[in-house]
Amino acid sequence: MGTLGQGLGFGEVLDAALQVFRASFWQLALTQAIVAVPVAVIQAIWLPQSLPSGPAQALDLFASRAPVTLLIGVLGILQMGAVVALAQEAAHGGSPRAGQAYRQALSRFPELLGFGLVFAVLVGVGIAIFVVPGIWVAVILSQGIFLIVLGRRGILQGITDSYRLVQGHFWRVLGIAVVAYLMVSVISLVVAMLTPSHLFGGAVMDVVTTLVSILIGSFPLVALYIQYRDLVTPSGRMAPGGD
Repeated sequence: MGTLGQGLGFGEVLDAALQVFRASFWQLALTQAIVAVPVAVIQAIWLPQSLPSGPAQALDLFASRAPVTLLIGVLGILQMGAVVALAQEAAHGGSPRAGQAYRQALSRFPELLGFGLVFAVLVGVGIAIFVVPGIWVAVILSQGIFLIVLGRRGILQGITDSYRLVQGHFWRVLGIAVVAYLMVSVISLVVAMLTPSHLFGGAVMDVVTTLVSILIGSFPLVALYIQYRDLVTPSGRMAPGGD
């Protein structure tokens, strides 16, 4: 793997991310599974795929599902924090463990939760306005989770420092994110197309989707972590904090 913090090129970031991902594959998968499996069970039991027959039923359905949806979102934020912590350990030649990664994420959970809520609201409003503002906000805030978990920033400082880091690198940050998520999406699509769900029912597809998420769903965050380190270290613009 190329040396972090030495101005890695676009392809070098992805190559470094793949190396980190392969080296810590099973621990990353375990980190994903710790949340993905309970979430899949919750969705199967409490979020049935039923369509409302009218506005009143739609409102009732939303009200009944809101607490469960919120719980799933909170678990997802915690999972992302753990993946970030594990990626850091793996990238620096350590022996990453899922349990340790979750403990680190839990130590920053209030900040993670607050940042996640701010992120969701701002991106949601931006997308509702005209899509593009939402994408811009998502890219600008994309480094916040790393700064909070690894740099031990507060919510506001994580947001402002993320903005400073992305300045001058917007298209590179966006490009890495798009390519990393596209790689996962293509693999997921191929697996879905090869799954004979019509023979066994929708439950099989749900299981396959969860399994794919466990195995490869962490890769985009690993790639974004490599990029985060490369943005922080060479410029000297801000201390990497706890990283």
